[in-house]
Amino acid sequence: MILSGLTLIKSKIEIKPIAEEHLVIIDSYINQDWGNLQKHRERFERQKTGELTYLVAWINNMPTGHASLEWQGKSHKALSSIVGRCPNIDDLFVHPDHRSSGIGTLLLQTSEKTANDRNYPQIGLGVSIDNIRARTLYEKLGYKDIGAGDYIDRWKYTERDGSQAWHVETCNYLVKHI
Repeated sequence: MILSGLTLIKSKIEIKPIAEEHLVIIDSYINQDWGNLQKHRERFERQKTGELTYLVAWINNMPTGHASLEWQGKSHKALSSIVGRCPNIDDLFVHPDHRSSGIGTLLLQTSEKTANDRNYPQIGLGVSIDNIRARTLYEKLGYKDIGAGDYIDRWKYTERDGSQAWHVETCNYLVKHI
């Protein structure tokens, strides 16, 4: 049997929750998003408290992506009242060298399985209205717009020079029943 390139890549990908011994390599290789050099340690600490599960994708012992599975759901009050008991996938990221290779799909599927194992009936995520590529993937995988309309998502981040800045984007919220 001949395997497709995607099947071969998927067979080499391992997705697992972050561990403390992973922090140094993750910080050195996946440090492109927002310049927040403490982000991975902060997520590791939050994972230790049970607040979230921080999944990291690996190929040949190199981190290639991550997703944060927040157990309390989306923090926007308007959204949380609509979706109810629904963990939120946040900060899905794949290293630019590995995009379009199935890693994002596997991170989403692992998040879904992890939530399902905890008896959650659904899982959700926000997507920027400008990110057509991501939205297409999410909808292909069964995520549906909950009809709440646009909402503003904003977060503070640290630039590489140490200065603080805000990122603001208009999003829609999508949910998948699992």
